[in-house]
Amino acid sequence: MDIFKGWSSYVDKITENWNGLVSDSDTVVVNGDISWAMSLESSEKDFSFINSELKGDKIFIKGNHDYWWNTKSKMDAFLQDKGFDRIKVLNNNAYLADGISVCGTRGWINDDTAPFDAKLLNREAGRLEMSALARRGWTARSRNIRGENAQKLLKSAPNNKQAHRNGGSR
Repeated sequence: MDIFKGWSSYVDKITENWNGLVSDSDTVVVNGDISWAMSLESSEKDFSFINSELKGDKIFIKGNHDYWWNTKSKMDAFLQDKGFDRIKVLNNNAYLADGISVCGTRGWINDDTAPFDAKLLNREAGRLEMSALARRGWTARSRNIRGENAQKLLKSAPNNKQAHRNGGSR
């Protein structure tokens, strides 16, 4: 990352800022683009840093540049084998964190007028539905996120293209 302007000492900055805000008892949802690795095995150094140096439990959601992403069972086995006990992967499932059910899906710059974008939207709506269904029964306030409702929820997110251009999250 040091090849990019303004990224010198970025690991120290991330560590200091993260650990200044997050406690060991917190859970943080990390919204993708987690590692530059091209395979799960190549992500070990990044995961080790995130697991050991950054406070709190972490729930990873896939980003559009997470080429290391694999099946949930393979990622869970990898995390367990490496002893990364502070990291969980959100992939068609849900977790209960501090009494709040966490479910989600990968973000995407979306213009659903293009066939490619419509295909992605439909796939991610299905994944969001599976995640929401995985959490049913955990809380009396569970919302019904199914089919068209999942698509509406994804489409109602802030304008992804604008947020991306402004450096914001999706």
